[in-house]
Amino acid sequence: MTSTLKMIEAAQAAIDARRTDKSYAADGKALAASLAAVEAAVPPDHPYRKQAQVYADKVNNGTWVQGGNALGSMKGLLSALADDIKEGRISVPANETAHTGGSMPRTIKDSEISAATIRILQAAQHHNWELQFFGACMDHGDDVYVNNTILSKDDDERAVNREAFDRMLHDKGYVRSAGGINYKVTEKGRTELAAKRAGDLGERDAKIRNAKFEILEAADANNGELHWLKEHCIVQVDGVGLADTEEDCQIYNRAAHEMLNDDRWIRWEDGILYMVTAAGKAALREWIGAKTGMSNNGNSEFKNTVFIVHGHDDQRKIEVENIVHQLKLDPIILHQQTNQGRTIIEKLEAHADVGFAVIILTADDIGYSQKAGPEAAQPRARQNVVWEMGYFVARLGRARVCALLTDGVEKPSDIQGVVYTPIDKGGAWKHELAREIKAAGFDVDVSKVSS
Repeated sequence: MTSTLKMIEAAQAAIDARRTDKSYAADGKALAASLAAVEAAVPPDHPYRKQAQVYADKVNNGTWVQGGNALGSMKGLLSALADDIKEGRISVPANETAHTGGSMPRTIKDSEISAATIRILQAAQHHNWELQFFGACMDHGDDVYVNNTILSKDDDERAVNREAFDRMLHDKGYVRSAGGINYKVTEKGRTELAAKRAGDLGERDAKIRNAKFEILEAADANNGELHWLKEHCIVQVDGVGLADTEEDCQIYNRAAHEMLNDDRWIRWEDGILYMVTAAGKAALREWIGAKTGMSNNGNSEFKNTVFIVHGHDDQRKIEVENIVHQLKLDPIILHQQTNQGRTIIEKLEAHADVGFAVIILTADDIGYSQKAGPEAAQPRARQNVVWEMGYFVARLGRARVCALLTDGVEKPSDIQGVVYTPIDKGGAWKHELAREIKAAGFDVDVSKVSS
């Protein structure tokens, strides 16, 4: 009895809430709660059920004002129902199962809500971030639509989508009303989707990177030889496939593709035969050194530290520092360290035993070749920034250096193969940087990075 009375109280509160939330969604929420409370209390042929359906029809088919009047009458019906229950005139079953011929709705897990939230956001993204929630005031009842297409396949999914949408609207602020049944995804909702995608991509990139070194390690024990059957997405060493599942096959196939075309860690020899290159062997040594607690110079501990090289743009420096903190790593910024009577180069060497380096290339200088003349002038990073970039590429390897490039800044011509990430106004570069750090072997949660 107690939970049924609570359902009635919740329904009455939902009816009251429509005074401030003047939307069809509020009507739908109030009506759904009211009908659920009545169904939990009395059987289908009871007068209360029949009268509640009359009010529901008025809400569904009438104007917003008429719906409000009907909900006001529904609130009175709920009060009368509560009194009958309290006075014993209506007996609610001990297990308080709704009188619908079935059991109470199942408990929806938070993981289901999270997955539904992303599905709804992804669907809306492809249609100008717009969606519709019909609520119980429409024939389909409590359905989420995008581009006039229902997102629910069955009643279970409808319940999950309804709860997800309710939280997106009232708790998370991921959507806002755009009038009537129309809603628009907010900037907060778009950022949430971007962060989730960055996390998924970061996880896949990490799998691909691990697959590369597993291939290198297996091939190293086989005289540097491996077989790659591109058409069948199969990577073999000494006749043994390295992947166990179809998903793993795709990961290893992508890893081999990048090793051949981007990293130059393997080269084609003949047919399906490939050989590990000198660059691949060097990358393997570096990876083994990192796993055993040694950096690539052979005698320093591999730490969860990130060196930040920057120019005069303090805002970008602070933003990168915050990202490193959000990933629960330790940023190293040279001017923040004590001098102890050392020269700049000595100070740099003393703090260079890090796991990763971020180079911020901002428009601090203007440069041009003497041959081209002043009309060819374009923004450049400071020379010390370019020098330190080369220093860390040589010390850490290209895989553990990420260069952030502001719009219009010239790329250093003699440093190729480094990942250049454009600094865009929307902030996507922050998630891209986090993904690069994760792909370098750090155990970080890229979803913690905010735009």
